[in-house]
Amino acid sequence: MPPQFTYSTNDLSERFKNIPEDILLTILQKFCRVSLSDHLGQQFVRGGSKAAGEADPNASFKFLKSKENTQLLTLTIIGVVVHLSTQGKSKGYFLERILKKSLADLRSFFKELGLLEEQTKRRDRESGQDVDDVFVYFGYMASQARKKAKAAEAKSEGAAAEQEVEAAEDE
Repeated sequence: MPPQFTYSTNDLSERFKNIPEDILLTILQKFCRVSLSDHLGQQFVRGGSKAAGEADPNASFKFLKSKENTQLLTLTIIGVVVHLSTQGKSKGYFLERILKKSLADLRSFFKELGLLEEQTKRRDRESGQDVDDVFVYFGYMASQARKKAKAAEAKSEGAAAEQEVEAAEDE
């Protein structure tokens, strides 16, 4: 997406699979500076003297992305993808594809979010060869997995101890 773009709220809603306009504007305000221009060419900063509800239907919104906004959006996307992925782990290759950045560029974002990396291999679709990849995950997910594994181990040890007691009683 370019650093600056202008659309009417209706056009934007259609482009984003008919997400309601007010919700879409709220989301975009988190990652862009939003200004409103009406058919007379007047510009209003969102939340200023003219609110979106009072806007002329022919008005267009102008969205400006700064470097900080882009970085915040990238961090948010990575965090949400990793949090929602299966077992709390996401492949670096997947993040590379959706963000159109190299793994080397993404590593600084991983570090800023406190993500841990685990080296892995994956089969390349084009060449069919194994290539290096990385799983990324939040550290708390690893500690939760260890706790679950310990609980399962303790449960199985308890069940094994019960079986031994029952076997001894039967003798």
